[in-house]
Amino acid sequence: MTEQSALATARADQAVPDQAAPEQAAPEQAALDPDANSRRPASPSIALWCSIAILAAAGCLGIERELALLWRCWTTDPLRSIGMLIPPVSIILTLRV
Repeated sequence: MTEQSALATARADQAVPDQAAPEQAAPEQAALDPDANSRRPASPSIALWCSIAILAAAGCLGIERELALLWRCWTTDPLRSIGMLIPPVSIILTLRV
């Protein structure tokens, strides 16, 4: 056997255990966490969304006077009425991210 073929055989022998390692790791992981495949993906709960809504309402109460001034400006001045669209559009674009 030549030196190159012996080197190629040695490299091939070393590569075989590396390929078999992921197959052996899967049963070990399943043994440690039997519900790994049956779990549903993490998603925000109803309680989280309710908490966010309550905090947003509390924040709006803190700036009630400024919101009233903006509303009066938006409804009485025709040139500034387009500003009424800015807050909802910015909230929608923020939630899309």
